[in-house]
Amino acid sequence: MSVQDLCNKAASALQLGNPAQAEQLALEAMRIAPREFAVLHLLAIARYQTRQLGPALEAMQAAVAVNGNVPPAWTNLGMMQLEAGRRTEALASFERALALGPPQAEIHCNCGNLLTELNRLEEAVKRYDAALALKPGLLPALIGRANALQTLHRYGEGLADCDRALAIDPRNAAAFNNRAACLLGLSRFEDAMESADRSLKLRPDSAMSLSNKASALLGLRRYEEALAVSDRAVALDPRYGQALCNRGAA
Repeated sequence: MSVQDLCNKAASALQLGNPAQAEQLALEAMRIAPREFAVLHLLAIARYQTRQLGPALEAMQAAVAVNGNVPPAWTNLGMMQLEAGRRTEALASFERALALGPPQAEIHCNCGNLLTELNRLEEAVKRYDAALALKPGLLPALIGRANALQTLHRYGEGLADCDRALAIDPRNAAAFNNRAACLLGLSRFEDAMESADRSLKLRPDSAMSLSNKASALLGLRRYEEALAVSDRAVALDPRYGQALCNRGAA
């Protein structure tokens, strides 16, 4: 069987949800053409789908070394690096995919998320801006930008993004939680507590939402209630800094 036939069969196996078979077909193709981009790319995807992250990364890195001009390969490599906790490398891979084009909102959003984690917040906002210019209703970009804006103390802008996100998905716990944080920054403590409560109804075990509620209660000088809520947050996450600070302040 030719390399092309094996690759076609491997691709079909992936489409049919059989990555283990796809891996075996790709390995058979590798014995014929060990430096063929399509073979390495299929092998990487098959291994990734069978939860072999290390071997998948190795195969995808080999694929882009053979042909570094295929945007989906860089995107796939970035997703694997992200799962492996290699954030700086993942960011570089996503940037390479964007440079090769065409622009994709989801990749801009991935870059925004990584830049936020790396505390490069102004850059993150620009990436979310680019994502939303392409897809104005992209929910992860709205929520991500709101989080970055709130951290930058641009509370009004962050609040507007939360409201846009909730207009799209009225049951989004992360949007309610970010909304609570923005309202805290604006000293709108009653409204912040209401948004934190809405988040907790959807995600009762969120230490972050509990901490936002405790912060609102502190702002309202309801100290006993704030202490009780802070204790719940600390019980869920004993190392969560805001919960510990709230408990100390109460």
